[in-house]
Amino acid sequence: MIPVSCSCGRRFKAEDHHAGKRTRCPVCGTLLVIGQAGVATPRPDPQGVIPPSGVTDNGEVPSWWFPAGGPGAHPAAGTVATPPTTRSGTGSGSGTGSSSSGDPDEIKTAVFPQQPPAARRPAHAEAAGRRRKMILAGLGVGALTLLVGASALYWLTPRDEGRGIPWGPRVPGVPDPPGGAVPKEEEGPGVKREPEPQPPGGGPRLRLIVPAYFYPIGKGLDDWKRLGKAAGKVQVVIIANPSSGPGDRPNPDYSRAIKDAHDAGAVVIGYVNTKYGARPIAEVQADFGLWVKFYPEVRGFFLDQQSQDLRNVPTYIEIRDAARRALKDALLVNNPGAVCDAAYVTQRCADATCVFSAYEGFGFFELPPTYSKSDPSRFAALACQIKGEDAMQQAIHDAIMKRIGYIYISDTPSGDNPWGRLPTYWEKEVDAIHRVE
Repeated sequence: MIPVSCSCGRRFKAEDHHAGKRTRCPVCGTLLVIGQAGVATPRPDPQGVIPPSGVTDNGEVPSWWFPAGGPGAHPAAGTVATPPTTRSGTGSGSGTGSSSSGDPDEIKTAVFPQQPPAARRPAHAEAAGRRRKMILAGLGVGALTLLVGASALYWLTPRDEGRGIPWGPRVPGVPDPPGGAVPKEEEGPGVKREPEPQPPGGGPRLRLIVPAYFYPIGKGLDDWKRLGKAAGKVQVVIIANPSSGPGDRPNPDYSRAIKDAHDAGAVVIGYVNTKYGARPIAEVQADFGLWVKFYPEVRGFFLDQQSQDLRNVPTYIEIRDAARRALKDALLVNNPGAVCDAAYVTQRCADATCVFSAYEGFGFFELPPTYSKSDPSRFAALACQIKGEDAMQQAIHDAIMKRIGYIYISDTPSGDNPWGRLPTYWEKEVDAIHRVE
């Protein structure tokens, strides 16, 4: 046996075949080399890793002793429990221990099965690992609880007759439904408008917006009258377009049609082409003035061919301000015909933006995530070539799910003017909109 002494004052015995190998004092943790004096070693870091000591060996770290205090003494961190000792002679390395009695200086030894270095992790490191696991588990449970609570709060919060779509802001020119006005959104950074009382049952989830590009005589006049009749059941916005705009003089046929539709409860807005921001502001502003002058029942403007480019946002803010100067509380609907830069919505270039106008693909259309915080009344869609009542009903359902507040569905075949007449299922479309209000 080889005597081993530690700088802490404890003495141990090691078997001869462990000569030159290293281990740690089971009392103080000092690094020891069998056959050499005890060597001081750095403290382990918070993860239990011991910095290199400069002592080289073959990597074997035996656990072959317990301190002189006997089997009841505290073992070194990371060692296995001490097996019972026997009174046989010296250890043979077979896993049994040996001891002698009577001599108080005689050191008890035991040979244990060797462990790989990774198994000899300090107890404080294992405790720290357990604490980390418990903390992570607690955080996971807490996050799950918050998620479940938020979901429950969302679904239990009262909404528009339980349909899950909140009210939109009040639309200029559109009468409030019975019972009060609609809560208003924030307008501009740091400016919040006071919400108005919400009527029982909520407001309309869908409004009709109809490009009435049919001349109001004969069959066209009949369609204008049908628009006015529909305004008695649902909110209808009619886009009037006598001559790719107001024209250079009043048209008496349009004057009568617009007045009759207004008197029936519809909101008529005038068509103005912006040419994707390339048209001079002075020309656009002149159209606003002509609309108000020629057709005093007009309550807003439809700004066609809106740019989608972020760089043109200041131009459309200027157009918006010019429209409001020409007609206070004008309802403004911009029409890029597709998804445009979110700044057009967040900067409130218009009250609503037509984000879809096409013959096909409405079923696959989705608003981008950048629009997710905006109210559905900020968006419009014009879906053409929707054939049959079932497809029309599905498109209305899709509009609700896609958070579209203004919708028009047409069955005009591809190649024809999609706005040249009302769809064959017009009354059914009005009824379908009425049912979801």
